[in-house]
Amino acid sequence: GINAEYGEVTMRLSLIFLILFLSSCCLADRATFDCKMRSLLLDYARTIQPFRSTESFKQLADALNGAPEAQGCHVNVPPEHQVPKIPPNFPLNPRATTIYADPGRGEDSNPGTEARPVKTLSRAVALSRTSGPSTIILRAGTFYLNETVNLTPQDNGCLL
Repeated sequence: GINAEYGEVTMRLSLIFLILFLSSCCLADRATFDCKMRSLLLDYARTIQPFRSTESFKQLADALNGAPEAQGCHVNVPPEHQVPKIPPNFPLNPRATTIYADPGRGEDSNPGTEARPVKTLSRAVALSRTSGPSTIILRAGTFYLNETVNLTPQDNGCLL
């Protein structure tokens, strides 16, 4: 599950940081090795979490470049980084309406389509209540709730 994957990612990142630490205290050409390891860390993050946005990877690169021992390193996100389109890994009901919610690029005035997603979970649930059987697809990001979203018997047939 997610916790097992998180534990594995944490362990791998810990090993990479251990290598970075050992390289900074034990190797003669620390600067060259350190820069290469920082680039490797960013590449590894892109490999295990390809769904993250370019902005997310830019923040990681900034953190890697901002460390005091990173002087002279310029870890960058390649401009060709594209977030892959990852389809749902569960069967969709072909008769259900699919509603997309994206906290980063959605707007609640949008119709909830793949190209024009809504922003909030509340709006997605409200749309599902007017469309019969529905599937709400939550895109990557953090959905902040201003109030509790209550699902009732009215939401029977909604897959979230």
